[in-house]
Amino acid sequence: MHLTIENISLQYDKTPVLTNLNADLVSGELIGLLGPNGAGKTSLLKILTTLQSPNKGDILLDGKSIIKRPKLIQKVLGYLPQQIPYFPNLTAVEYLNYVAVMKGVATNQIGSQIKSLLDRLHLSKTGHKKLKDFSGGMRQRVGIAATLLNNPPIIIADEPTAGLDPQERVSLRNLLAELANDHLVLVSTHIVSDIEAVANQILLLQSGQFLYRGTPTNLMTKSNGYVWEYPLPHSKPSLIESNSSLIQRSNGIQVRVLSKTSSQASAQSVTPTLEDACLGIFSGVIPL
Repeated sequence: MHLTIENISLQYDKTPVLTNLNADLVSGELIGLLGPNGAGKTSLLKILTTLQSPNKGDILLDGKSIIKRPKLIQKVLGYLPQQIPYFPNLTAVEYLNYVAVMKGVATNQIGSQIKSLLDRLHLSKTGHKKLKDFSGGMRQRVGIAATLLNNPPIIIADEPTAGLDPQERVSLRNLLAELANDHLVLVSTHIVSDIEAVANQILLLQSGQFLYRGTPTNLMTKSNGYVWEYPLPHSKPSLIESNSSLIQRSNGIQVRVLSKTSSQASAQSVTPTLEDACLGIFSGVIPL
């Protein structure tokens, strides 16, 4: 499937939220939508999922407008919102049965799909407990199961790892990467590590505008020469440079800096990570 974002703009009370966004999203890719809080990520997802209409522009699914015909995407979409709706007095199985009926899953497939998803998301032993007794991370996994019911060709997830522990985050990342082989998977997050190892394409959104659209590899290549490390000065540690962070290495604490040059004689240019590259773009250190 091919989802095309064409000149999308949105404003609230004359305040721009999204400005002339353009992008092509296709099946067989995991696309990471990255940006700081308030960048407009959730607003864009609401437009893509037909929960909101833009002031300008269009979204095309295989060449057809979902703004004019929202049911086109609603039939093929699995959406995981930031705040997952749930009914506290239902068990996980009861809730997933309810969602399955709402999504039109064939009656003779509901039981097997729910069992498979509960197993896959490590919930098989707790499926008959009430949702009010679940931890936040467990409810998040139930929401993910609900999203995947009926095997939707398009999966859109807004901050899907919220509330998950490190092991659960890895499991979900692996699941989304596997699904991306033959689905269109769009993951919105402000945590780069959530998609660093699995994204084929990334969209960097800041202040309602795309600063970068392309592969992680190209972005990191673009960032070569802008990342430096040097030992933390013991005499005046408060004088470290701006756009820097501290990292514990085997040889002591290192200062990692995003900059075109470094004022420290001991600084060495190092290979950028995707997080370095994203921070460099968002801070303006790395040119567009």
